[in-house]
Formats: sequence, C-alpha cells, structure tokens
Amino acid sequence: MVGFQVPDPPPSAVMEFDEPLMLQAGGRLDRPRLAWRTWGTLAPARNNAILLTHALTGDQFAAGRHPVTGEPGWWDFMIGPGRPLDPARDYLICVNCLGGSMGSTGPQTIDPRDGRPYGPRFPSISITDMVRVQLRLLERLEISRLRLAVGGSMGGMQALELLRLAPERVAAVAAFAIGARHHARQIAFHALQRRAIIDDPDWRGGDYLEAGCAPERGLRLARMIAHLSYRAPGEMEERFGRRLRLPGGEDLRSLPLYE
Repeated sequence: MVGFQVPDPPPSAVMEFDEPLMLQAGGRLDRPRLAWRTWGTLAPARNNAILLTHALTGDQFAAGRHPVTGEPGWWDFMIGPGRPLDPARDYLICVNCLGGSMGSTGPQTIDPRDGRPYGPRFPSISITDMVRVQLRLLERLEISRLRLAVGGSMGGMQALELLRLAPERVAAVAAFAIGARHHARQIAFHALQRRAIIDDPDWRGGDYLEAGCAPERGLRLARMIAHLSYRAPGEMEERFGRRLRLPGGEDLRSLPLYE
C-alpha cells in the first residue's frame, strides 16, 4: 500500500530549535519546531508584543482568510484597525502550538528516525511543554517581555501557564473560558471524546495517515460531546428544549388545539 502523503502546511514562518525539548511526562522531542504568524510591527523598544494563544481547534491563522478552509480566522473580528488588537499599535504573534497540525511539530510530522509520521508514537505533551517552547521562540525574537498574553479555552490555559512559568516575561494576561484546572466532570467528558475517536474504524490504531484516511466520524462525535460541556443552560434549552414540531418546522403549541 502506498503511504498517505502528509500535506505541506500552509505558508507561515517556521522556527526549528536545535536543543531537544525534555517533556513534562517524560521523553523528549528532538529539533522541535513552531509555525507562527504576525501582524503589525515590533516597536524599536520591543515593548508592544502580544502573544495570541489558540484553542484546541485553532491555529496560527487568527485573522484574515484561512488558507485551508477559506473561512475568516478564529479571532478575525478582534484584529484590525480600531479593534481591541490593532496591528497599527500592537505586534501580534500567534503560534501554532506544539502538537498542532499547521507546521509545528506534531503527530503528522515525519519522525527523522524512520521517515514515517509520528502518528500514535508521538509523545504525550502538556500545556507546560507548549509554553516552554513558545518561550524559546520569544527568546529568538528577542522579546524579553510581552505586553499581553491572551487566549481562550486551551489558549487560556497556555496564557495562565505562561504567567506561572515566567511572570517576569508578561505584563498582563487575559484568559477566557478556562479555570485553573479541570474538574472530574470535564475529565470524564474528555475520556468519552477520546473513545469516540479511537472506536472509529478509520482510526487504524493511530496510523490513519499512512492508511490514507482519517477518523472523521469519531471526530464529529467527539466534537458533539464537547459542545455539551461548552454551552450555557439558555442555549441548551433553545437547541434541545421540549418543543414539539411538525415536519415543516411549525411549533405544535401555535396550533388552535393549544389555544
């Protein structure tokens, strides 16, 4: 069988680091790399940098037209002239986190030891690992202190961890839709999401890239499960509340029978 060809990531800046990254859970990544995008200009005093940290399904394309999906970036409405994140004032940096699929080292990366994608052999990484390699990038860019680190969900985790690891490197943090740690209910939801993906026949033990397929059905189900934990009660009632409807969409309670 001809192996699946891993597509090239969309164009963005990429930086590779010679020093191995020793991982929090054990093991190491040799020559880790990060892909990132920037907007604006770094001030001569290098004091206007803002780090944007993305959620699990995000990437470095926070603004503008996404080169793969064609959709607006995940924070496109926040970035631009007169907006909260203004490239005329701020130097915005958005990194595809370690483990991502848009150019940073992740499961789709070719393992130099055997020329195959890492796939299921990719080591376990943590939010701490993601932030530690982002700090390496900031050192290479000679940015000693961020004006702000901002992100939501998993991006909020990264922003908080940056504050914990290197408080002297960031003046302020804005973390949205995240707490300091997960509680048992969230961990249980995550276990169900992983099981949905693993039970998809196209998971192939994690070697789906070489099989030329992807566990898309499992991913869709996992995302549905995730949304049960994301939504406020009002939105859940609007979507799933007990409203009987006819095939055409009419609410039965609007018929004369219910007057």
